[in-house]
Amino acid sequence: MPDPAPTLLCLCMQGYVFDVSSDPGVYGEGGRYHFLTRHDASYCLATGSCDAADLDREDLSCLTPQQQRTLSGWVEMLQAKGCAVLGRLVRTPPPKPFQRHELRHFNGRQSQVPAGYAIPPMYMACNGVVFDVSFGGLDMYDVGCPYACLVGNDASCVLARMSMTQADIDGTLDMANLSEKEQRNLTAWEAKLRQKGYPVVGYMRAE
Repeated sequence: MPDPAPTLLCLCMQGYVFDVSSDPGVYGEGGRYHFLTRHDASYCLATGSCDAADLDREDLSCLTPQQQRTLSGWVEMLQAKGCAVLGRLVRTPPPKPFQRHELRHFNGRQSQVPAGYAIPPMYMACNGVVFDVSFGGLDMYDVGCPYACLVGNDASCVLARMSMTQADIDGTLDMANLSEKEQRNLTAWEAKLRQKGYPVVGYMRAE
């Protein structure tokens, strides 16, 4: 099975998601601003805060006029460097329980596109967790891509067994009887999906 695509370096400011992959020395692992990547960095950059607790702050009404100008200056700097705008920030709704038949509605082929989305949502479950892979995962999960058949499904069988047979795509995994290898595979894939930053939108519940 193919490995997931390389991780993008991106951060959000003023509601816009910028691709900062062209400057790995600053935003990559070990870089000064690596802690800002995959977060809304607006408050931290406006105030100069390096406190992780200040990441992803939604309410910026407390910013002073000077801090607002500082934030706008950061946006202008990234634009001047040619950092691409990947999209707009969408706040993830609180996680909710899903059953398999409910998950199938989120296969990326719905006729309606929710506000803030560029395409219909694409959900996939792994190890009991439901991820929205439409955020940054089109090259792997869109129609015609390697994992398109997993969208709208609980992919736990496939990822635990490393098998793309139709039986495993449609199958239900008996979590109580996994082999050690299957459990390691499943845990590793959940970790990869979280590392990719795919939003967690829910969890699987028993039928």
